[in-house]
Amino acid sequence: MICLLLLTASILSAKVARADGTETLGTPSISIAGGTGIVASGTGMVAQPGVINITVPDGATVTQVLLYWEGQMRTDTAGDNTIRVNGTTIVTGSLIGGQSYFFNRAYSSVFRADITTLNLIQAGANTITLDQLTFTKVANGAGIMVIYDDGTTPAEIDLRDGVDLAYFNFPAPRRDTVPQTVAFPASSVARTAEIVVFASSVEGAVSGQDDRPDSIEVTVDGITTIFTNPLNSNDGDEWDTVNLQVDIPAGATTMTIQLFSRDDLETGLTPASMTWIASGFAIIPPLAAIDIEKATNGEDADQPTGPQIFVGDPVVWSYVVTNIGEVDLNNVTVTDDQIGTINCPQRTLAVAASMTCTATGTAIVGQYANTATVVGTPVSGGADVTDEDPSHYIGIRPAAVGDKVFRDSNDNGLQDPGEPGVNGVTVELRRSNNALVAVMLTNNGGEYFFDQLLPGDYYVTFVNTTGNGSCTAANVGDDDASDSDGVVSPTDPTGNTCMTAIFNLEEGETDRIWDLGLVYPTASILLEKATNGEDADLPTGPQIRVGDPVVWSYDVTNSGTITLTDIRLSDDILGPVTCPQTILGPGLSMICTATGTASEGQYANIGTVTGTPIDESGIVTDTDPSHYFGYLPAAVGDIVFGDINPDGVTPQDIGSGNGIQDDVPQEQGIPGIIVKLYASDDTLISTTVTAEDGTYLFDNLPPGDYYIVFVNPGIGIWTLPDVGDDDSADSDGRTPVEDPDGSALRTEIFTLSSGETDLTWDAGLIGLSGSASAAAGNRVWVDSNSNGLQDE
Repeated sequence: MICLLLLTASILSAKVARADGTETLGTPSISIAGGTGIVASGTGMVAQPGVINITVPDGATVTQVLLYWEGQMRTDTAGDNTIRVNGTTIVTGSLIGGQSYFFNRAYSSVFRADITTLNLIQAGANTITLDQLTFTKVANGAGIMVIYDDGTTPAEIDLRDGVDLAYFNFPAPRRDTVPQTVAFPASSVARTAEIVVFASSVEGAVSGQDDRPDSIEVTVDGITTIFTNPLNSNDGDEWDTVNLQVDIPAGATTMTIQLFSRDDLETGLTPASMTWIASGFAIIPPLAAIDIEKATNGEDADQPTGPQIFVGDPVVWSYVVTNIGEVDLNNVTVTDDQIGTINCPQRTLAVAASMTCTATGTAIVGQYANTATVVGTPVSGGADVTDEDPSHYIGIRPAAVGDKVFRDSNDNGLQDPGEPGVNGVTVELRRSNNALVAVMLTNNGGEYFFDQLLPGDYYVTFVNTTGNGSCTAANVGDDDASDSDGVVSPTDPTGNTCMTAIFNLEEGETDRIWDLGLVYPTASILLEKATNGEDADLPTGPQIRVGDPVVWSYDVTNSGTITLTDIRLSDDILGPVTCPQTILGPGLSMICTATGTASEGQYANIGTVTGTPIDESGIVTDTDPSHYFGYLPAAVGDIVFGDINPDGVTPQDIGSGNGIQDDVPQEQGIPGIIVKLYASDDTLISTTVTAEDGTYLFDNLPPGDYYIVFVNPGIGIWTLPDVGDDDSADSDGRTPVEDPDGSALRTEIFTLSSGETDLTWDAGLIGLSGSASAAAGNRVWVDSNSNGLQDE
């Protein structure tokens, strides 16, 4: 069964329902709203609830919503005139077709309800649930038709609804539906018709039956379009919503639609039986639309600030007008809210055609805005179409930046008095996004200056193509006007490009603090000479025993910033010195060596090195002296003796000693006494013990200052020091000192000269033997128990 809905400006009375199955659709008995289009959707109601999903174009206004439903009773009665919507609302409909006899105790009835005021349908996607629909044979289905207005040119809306039955096996007139014709005003342009059809009682594959052939014919201006087999219970068992579209030629005024139960494709299948319920028509006029795009000095500046234009500079506004609709436009006019009517090259625009209009002015200070409006009249009639577009600019006073490239002669990062500017350096001004703004060479003493600049963020690069200068240290001190602001650019592998930090220039600002100091390569060489590892620039240098080897090392360093070649080393005593290489890059070093044999006395020689810079700026040189002192070995020693007083009267007097090594009787040396030799800086040089005769000796000593420590491991007592005038006969241990090996005395500091042997440093001990034996010169012993006897 098929239902067709049609909206029209004329409202006629509904046809009187007849129960003989020969009813037709008719003009609806209610007012139909206007709009720009229609949409429809439906659902089968054999199984309930049924769900209708229907979408209204975004932004459109819903002007009318019509709900249809149809079913069959087993008796000649109308059936259920109510249906529940969304599980809550009971809607009562008007009988607009039937009850009409179909066949086999089946009477069809169609109901319609205007549910616009329920506000169930809005712009966008909508879902409607329907249930509680009861017919004694079958509830076939329901559909919703929506008329909407999206703000474009209104369409010609028409509607036909009711009930019309058809089946190819029925006798005439029930074999076919009755054609429905709608009339509309002619148009000078072609249009499009959108048609929606509601139909029920079509058994097909979806409802578990074989495909049932059918057709819909639409005739416009004598041309018929056939839609084959559009009905197949596509919305669910026993219900179809069909959406069709046909062209309406210019000048056409009528359109006819009819549903057929027939097999156009000659499949041999039994054609469908159908109930046509409603058809709606929307004759859509061609879209009329216009677009204007305004630009200021070539920039589409819809939002402020727009382009920055210097005050007093020319401003050019361009207005690009395009017919973006489907119909030609007349009387196209462009106006500007600040300038007035804009002169354009033409007044008509064909579909898709464009034209550009222009206006000029002079920039003023501050933010400026104006809005363009275009109006055009569709040749097909209807309301004028319009569009507008704003544009902006900001009038500004120009900014400037500059200063100087200088030679940082002392490499301190500052522009010191007298340091010259460097001409010929390429200076680039760039935006913070790296876009190049301007380029110039420094001149007039290294100066550069960029003016007529827009406010914004910039940086400066300096490309030193005039020499090998490098960036000096940046941002030294607190004075931006005298420091250097460039650092090596990370994007230049040669290192010849320096760049500043990003800075901001405000409107009207002149910033003259962005400078660059260049440090040029310098050639220099450094020599550090050592003798036996000691940097002996001053005498005496290391002391080396006569006859021992001497090694001179020469540390040669390229201390400049340019490679040196032809490096040569010589010694004023030794002559030329061989080195491992003759070329050194900046900062590199090498060690050269020479050898000899130590001679006696103070020795001095001077190394001299020269090198040739690769820039041919002149030979560089350096010298360094070194010294040593050649010595003959010295020695020191004497004796540790047991001291007695031969002039004593009593044994006690004799045993107390007199601090002198007496010859009569001969005093004896003490063996096993520890003797330690120290340098004057308290460095222990050597340790020994006295021999059987009490003597000791330190030899093979370099000249220098020393002292001796005597350590007594026994119980004797040190005698008095420095008695008398004879250093060779007195005792020299003066000062008690701490020593882990026993009771200790140290001498005063003495000096040993080259080759000297000093045997005057003695020490005496008392209380070591019985006085008689000592006086007799027999033997001196350690008297451990102090009994004066040599105990067994």
